[in-house]
Amino acid sequence: LGLLAWYLALVDKHPIPMKLATTAFLNFAGDLICQLTLEDGPFNYRRSATFTFLGLALVAPALHFWYLNLSKFVTTLGLTSNKAALVSVLCDQLVFSPVFIGTFLSCLTCLEGKPAEIIPRLKAGWLDSLVLNWKIWVPFQLVNFRFVPQNYQVLFANLVALIWNTGLSFIANKSKKEEGGDKKGVKGKAK
Repeated sequence: LGLLAWYLALVDKHPIPMKLATTAFLNFAGDLICQLTLEDGPFNYRRSATFTFLGLALVAPALHFWYLNLSKFVTTLGLTSNKAALVSVLCDQLVFSPVFIGTFLSCLTCLEGKPAEIIPRLKAGWLDSLVLNWKIWVPFQLVNFRFVPQNYQVLFANLVALIWNTGLSFIANKSKKEEGGDKKGVKGKAK
């Protein structure tokens, strides 16, 4: 519990740098788990570096400002806590998530040096990513927005993010492999 208290104190004292570092680490960890457990083939360091950079430069800032503004918006509606949580989840999953997933996949493709592949990648992976997002995030965000104090909502989301990042890495790279005819497949399965 001492490590958690230390981390929470750092989040309170330096919220943005800690959110950046935590999200970058969790993006790295999700891709690492994906590559080591779900996929065959050698470890792709560049891919992990790209995923980590996106956590630092895109995901963390977007989530920080999204949660902050979502909380302010929902507060202006004057709803009870249950209704406020439901409205927060609806906004999060029907407004933010579809746009953000498309942005993430587009940025990932650009950072890989393949901007011409953005549309094919979105066609191949956006809907699968969005559906996975809903399966993972809807139940957790209901709990998050209803029971977790606002200053700890990003931390709670970060705990769930490891599962999400692993799945997102898998889908993003599965769709890329299918487009390019890559013969590497899911661990234990031939393509």
